[in-house]
Amino acid sequence: MKSPDSDEVARLLEESRLADEGSAPDLATLLTRPRRSAERPHRLRPRAWAVAALAAVAAVIVLRAVRTRGGAAPEASVLSPEVVALAAWKSPTDALLDTPGSDLRTQVPDFAPEALPAEKHVPVSPTKGVD
Repeated sequence: MKSPDSDEVARLLEESRLADEGSAPDLATLLTRPRRSAERPHRLRPRAWAVAALAAVAAVIVLRAVRTRGGAAPEASVLSPEVVALAAWKSPTDALLDTPGSDLRTQVPDFAPEALPAEKHVPVSPTKGVD
């Protein structure tokens, strides 16, 4: 059963669709209009390249200045005991993160030939050309 409100909504949607269709350009006009991307590719002007290069040079200069000015870490004697203790703190639940296979995330596996025992147990016998 339809409600009067749904009929009203359907009528308003139909009016909106017809208004949109009326304001749309003709298909023939759209097809004859030249394509913008085919006319000229989008290129940066030389001024934009100069600004980008200048910004890159400025960033390099600033990064080098920051590195040379604040490069040395503070000595341990300057740090208070609270800071040292806080830096060495371990979570009480940190052991729960040590799951089987978690060492694979922190170490590179060793695939040395002596670590592969299959070569010792599988006999290698020539099979081609043997009668």
